[in-house]
Amino acid sequence: MTTVLLASASPARLAVLRGAGLDPLVTVSGVDEDAVLAGLLAAEPAERIRVLAEAKADAVAGQVLAGAVPRVDADDDVLVIGCDSMLLIDGELQGKPESAEQAKQRWRQMAGRGGVLITGHAVRRVSGGRIAASASAARSTTVRMGRPTEAELEAYITTGEPLAVAGALTIDGFGGWFVEGVDGDPSNVLGLSLPLTRELLQQVGVRVTDLWRVPARVGGTAGSPGPDVFAGSAASPVAPVSIALAASAAPAVSPAPAPAPAPAVAVGPTPASRNGAHRTVLSTTALDSPTRRST
Repeated sequence: MTTVLLASASPARLAVLRGAGLDPLVTVSGVDEDAVLAGLLAAEPAERIRVLAEAKADAVAGQVLAGAVPRVDADDDVLVIGCDSMLLIDGELQGKPESAEQAKQRWRQMAGRGGVLITGHAVRRVSGGRIAASASAARSTTVRMGRPTEAELEAYITTGEPLAVAGALTIDGFGGWFVEGVDGDPSNVLGLSLPLTRELLQQVGVRVTDLWRVPARVGGTAGSPGPDVFAGSAASPVAPVSIALAASAAPAVSPAPAPAPAPAVAVGPTPASRNGAHRTVLSTTALDSPTRRST
């Protein structure tokens, strides 16, 4: 059985993976982000963020090896995915705003401009009581901001959303109204690049399709081929689907003419969902610093 853990406290990352067919669990790393970044002041922005993602993945992998992760056995085949995101604008890396006023200032600074959202990714494969394989990389996506009015900006800050995300913006919530476009991988802006994560999984010997939630196939009635319809699992955001198929009935025979009865309706069974052989677990890292948070 394969367990997948994501090292990030971001609900957006959890939603990205679930929407892409995985059913992750969440574990917190407790990494001191400021301490990690303090030792990387001379490094390039992408390298700093990649190393921070590695620190999160390594911390959670250590918890797995210590038997400290609920529902995960140290002897399982475990995939730990660590992520961290920051916005680069005017040569400065920006994490989570410290206050509503700082969020306003950042939006005034970047309104009508483009910023680079950088997300670091790290994968650790824990197997046989050790870290058997590792891979990491960072990906950048340009986000082109709109120009919200002062009233719109005030309303946006009031939602609290920009205080909880890197760079004070996101494209999957209220902030989406003020983003003109994205040049590059949009899932990277949400905090986890699906294409890059697939590549990193390949590097540690895992095919992402083997981790997908397995859909249940819904057929027609007996003797009828029926359409090919798939229903999600119980953990899937897509509810199971039941299909009704109309079958023509022969008209009733009577000495006197009589209208044909309404056609009978055969209803196919609602499928029972089943899980695949692989189980996915996310380990999310708590972002302890009041000035930083992954999107």
